[in-house]
Amino acid sequence: MADAPRPRLVVTAGPTISHDEVLELLPQADVRPPVAAGQVLEWGLGPGDVLVVIDGYFLQSRAVRHKELMALLDAGATVIGASSMGALRAAELAAHGMLGVGSVYRAYHRGLIQADDEVTLLHADEDGDHRALGWALVDLRAAARAAAERGVITPDEERHLVEGAASMPFTARRHDAVLAKARELGADPDRLRDFRLMCRRQPRWAKHHDARRALLVARRIASLRTSRSAPAAEPATRRTEPFHTTSYLHAWRPVYEDPTGRHWNAHDIAAWAATASAGFPDTFRAIAAECLLLESLGLPADTALPEARGAIAESTGLTDAGTGLLSWPGLVAALHPALPRLGLHDLATQVREGPGRSLLCPHERELPAPEAQVTLATRLWRADPQYDWQSPTVERLARLGRLPSGPERAYETGDPQLRTALLRLFASWRTTSPSCELLPRLRARGFLDLADLLRAAARGAIAWSVHDNDQNVPGPAPRTPPLENRRTA
Repeated sequence: MADAPRPRLVVTAGPTISHDEVLELLPQADVRPPVAAGQVLEWGLGPGDVLVVIDGYFLQSRAVRHKELMALLDAGATVIGASSMGALRAAELAAHGMLGVGSVYRAYHRGLIQADDEVTLLHADEDGDHRALGWALVDLRAAARAAAERGVITPDEERHLVEGAASMPFTARRHDAVLAKARELGADPDRLRDFRLMCRRQPRWAKHHDARRALLVARRIASLRTSRSAPAAEPATRRTEPFHTTSYLHAWRPVYEDPTGRHWNAHDIAAWAATASAGFPDTFRAIAAECLLLESLGLPADTALPEARGAIAESTGLTDAGTGLLSWPGLVAALHPALPRLGLHDLATQVREGPGRSLLCPHERELPAPEAQVTLATRLWRADPQYDWQSPTVERLARLGRLPSGPERAYETGDPQLRTALLRLFASWRTTSPSCELLPRLRARGFLDLADLLRAAARGAIAWSVHDNDQNVPGPAPRTPPLENRRTA
């Protein structure tokens, strides 16, 4: 009987435990830096695989999302959390099957501690081996308690250390600053020096101990799953409620790998296509109107394209005639009488004087009533956060061959070069509708507002390269945060 395939074992580690120490305990592990939002779904974990979340970013990058971890659980992976960000997420997702390990997890799970900053700290970047530059409160509590029990400091000084550090922003909890604060509160300087020496001799406390325990649990699970005779280990807690796949999760899942190897999710593909062509508004309105028409026929917008086109052809006679998109006049004629069935009863008023008027350019407000109302319906199409508009959009863009061919530059919101790039982008849009305000131009391309576009710019999802031939826009400096500005939980 052949051995079972070896499960993948991925560990996210940083200041809590070094990569080398992870590999000492788990030689087969794929050790990654602290995890951030948008990463775990790109790693292809599935049935039998194990993810151990120890460290994770949360301030300079968005924290790993609950839904992302729940999606891995739903796919059959085991997700273990400990020490830091892992302990936080495990406490929050224990009822959904995530396994928590260690004292920090138990403290969060039982409500003994609640604040995120119990585990957060400043640390060096990857080149600095993620070296901790200050205290996490959970570790300071453990170290101060041990020092008091050993007679290094008094119980009052234990309290001064912990309460003083807790009163400071976590970004200020450097080792020297914590000791200085304790001195201000009355701690004896000589005993504080002894405390510091003790911590230098024993620099690892609760978070590190929990990380090692989590790795041992992962090793045991992996061992069971590669055994000839033992069944696969099961999580201690099983999810009993249904897993809800929201539009957000659709947006986060990678669905396309470009020729350079970058993975793109549906939201970013749509943002790239929206800015790659001045004529994209015609494409987007046709896609939106087709999906609305499908809903009016009782079919979900993400119905597979062949089935969707067949249903529309049978009901309305519309076909794409080999162009990849249904004709706009045909969509207007078919969709306008169906708008009330979609709950869109007052579009005529909205076009004339309601809030929806701001979503139309001046010339669009003067279109024949059916076309103006259908145009407004397409501008409202993706406004519902629970609505999966990404899947049908990307399916149609793929059929049209409008997918990214490589990575784009990422601009942070504060980057001074972003303004120049945006002005060039907006100038290209004005060539087709010079009197149109910004909001309707954004909605015509599938962006909710300017903030939505700026978030796409920060993710490197805007097609700046398409506009580089107009004038040369220098790229931004490498996005490397300062050595001492990295923050994890």
